[in-house]
Amino acid sequence: KGLELALVETFQQLGFEAVPKAAKDEQDGLAEAFLPANDQGLAQYRVSLEAKSKEKPGGKVKKSGVEVSTIARHRDEADCDYAIVVGPDFETGADDLGAVMREIQADRLANPTKGITLMRARDLARLVRLAPIKRVNLAKIRELLSSCQSPAEAEQWVDAIAASQPESSPHQPILETVWELQHDDKDHTVEYAALRTALRLTRKLTISDAELREECRALSRMAPGYFNARDDRVELNIKPENVLTTIHAYVDEVPLED
Repeated sequence: KGLELALVETFQQLGFEAVPKAAKDEQDGLAEAFLPANDQGLAQYRVSLEAKSKEKPGGKVKKSGVEVSTIARHRDEADCDYAIVVGPDFETGADDLGAVMREIQADRLANPTKGITLMRARDLARLVRLAPIKRVNLAKIRELLSSCQSPAEAEQWVDAIAASQPESSPHQPILETVWELQHDDKDHTVEYAALRTALRLTRKLTISDAELREECRALSRMAPGYFNARDDRVELNIKPENVLTTIHAYVDEVPLED
C-alpha cells in the first residue's frame, strides 16, 4: 500500500492529476495529463499506475507478478493510453527477451497507440528529482511511456534527461513579477492570466499558458512552502531572492549518481 500511494504522489509531483484507486480488480492509481490541443488534435492522455513490491530487498518482480494481460485490461477499461508498472526490479530475461517482455511487445503490436512500460523505482525517483531542473513537462513524459517498454529502456531515457542541457528558465522574472503583483494588490493572489500579461508587458517575455503553468509547478517543487502553484493561481510567500537561493540549493543537492 505504501508503494501504491507513493506512486500516485510521484505522478502528482510530475504535474499529473493523479488519484489512488486499488479497489478489487482495478489499477493502483490513475494519472491524467491535461495538455492543450496541438496540430494533431487532443494532446492530453491518461496513465494506469501499477505498483509491484517485494518483501526482501534486492528481489525482482517475476512475470507472474506483472500479469501483462491484467495490466492491459486495467488500462483499457479505464480508457487509458498507457500503463506503467513500477517495482524494485523485474525479471525480463536475457537481452530483455523473456516472456514478460514478449507479452508487452505483443500488446504493443495489437494496440499501436497504447503501451505498457516497466520501470524501476530508483529510475522514477531520479526522474522526480531531475524533472524541475531539466524542465521535463507532461508532453516529454509521454515520450517515456510511448517509446520505452523495458526497465533498461526507461533507465536509458532518464539517463538522457540527466545529460540534457535545457534552455535557461524564466524563473527569476516569474518570481519578481509575482512579487510585484502581490504588492500591488495585497488582497488577492496572482492568477495565471494576469501573470502572463504582466510578463509580456513589463518583462517582454511571451510565454504560453501551458508553459507558464509548467514553470510555476517546477518552482513549487523546488521551493515548496515558499512558492505555491495552484490550479488557477500562484502564491509567493517570501522574497524572490530567497526562493532563488533555495532553488540553487536544490540543484546542487541533486545527486549525479543513484
